Amino acid sequence: MKKLILFILFLSLPLQLVMAQKTITDSLVSGGSMRHYRVYLPKNYVTGSSRPLIIHLHGYGSNAQVEQNYTNYMPIADTAGFLVVYPEGTRDGNGKQYWTAGIPSLPTTPDDVAFLSALIDTLHTHYNVNTLRIYASGISNGGYMCYQLAWKLANRIAAIASVSGSMAPLEFAKCKPTQAVPIMEIHGTADQTVSYYQSNISTNIDTLMHFWVLNDHCIPLPGITNLPDIDKTDGTTVIHYEWSAELANTSCELYKIIGGGHIDWPGAGAGNNGDFSASAAIWQFFNRYQINPPSEVKEISATVSITIYPNPCSDVLHIGNDFQGKIKLYDITGRQVLTSREKDIDVHALPSGLYLLKYENGSTHTSEKLLKY
Repeated sequence: MKKLILFILFLSLPLQLVMAQKTITDSLVSGGSMRHYRVYLPKNYVTGSSRPLIIHLHGYGSNAQVEQNYTNYMPIADTAGFLVVYPEGTRDGNGKQYWTAGIPSLPTTPDDVAFLSALIDTLHTHYNVNTLRIYASGISNGGYMCYQLAWKLANRIAAIASVSGSMAPLEFAKCKPTQAVPIMEIHGTADQTVSYYQSNISTNIDTLMHFWVLNDHCIPLPGITNLPDIDKTDGTTVIHYEWSAELANTSCELYKIIGGGHIDWPGAGAGNNGDFSASAAIWQFFNRYQINPPSEVKEISATVSITIYPNPCSDVLHIGNDFQGKIKLYDITGRQVLTSREKDIDVHALPSGLYLLKYENGSTHTSEKLLKY
């Protein structure tokens, strides 16, 4: 009898682990279309065990399998025990896969935020995903999509990491996130496709970061570290910026790759920066955060709408909506250039450019973009 019990236990163990350390291809219907994805189950994965999830989004014209090999999250997932899903985008008229993230040259349908939300539900049903620890990383067009998730799916995404991504200027102008989301950006200064500085398809990365710094209630002045130049043959160096939070459990990080080009995934081999591993840095960043369960949410601040006009502005900025409180104005480097409690603010002496305006009144707050000309 004892031998029989041991034999049954021996048989049951492989049934629990049979799917571990394996990539599974699957699909679901979203918006009336069949959408496909690949999901990696790490070593020692046991059916039914609750695990964190990284959603990784490919760049324009790429696909899930290429990204799985390129980013190589698998060894880290095997050690840390998280799942990785690689969804497939939709094909455009040229047969190239894309994400609907507001880039002017790409189609505006289907609704990829809805698809990725449905994907989370499906994976939770099949693999018991830890819904408090769902993260999104992406490269290029996939990085743009990560910012869409931070904006429009913040109640489900605990943190994002974008590599060679940005937000399209028109999308950035509309972006008003409802809550703080930890943000990491890895970007090369010599990127000719998604410009670090500004283009018709990309927002200046410094401007983008400081918008999220304010949204996440981080201290505007970052900690700055020059990473050791480990690989002296790659022609690049890295400056790491980290903005810590004032109140909430969040932060923003930027790895600025001096001389880095487009789709530079550090640590991915020849043609990429070799001074650090993007995959390892992203997981270390993600691993610090989770969405607070509803029972643990504490109201530390509230948002309020204010009106600023004219915008763009050349001389005097007016604050409406029965303004009472304090205005702080930051330039794109995160430097505070002005503070005021007045409803009419003289800005004529400020240099032309984009500024981030932060309004505070006790526990209420909001932020707006201001263009000075």
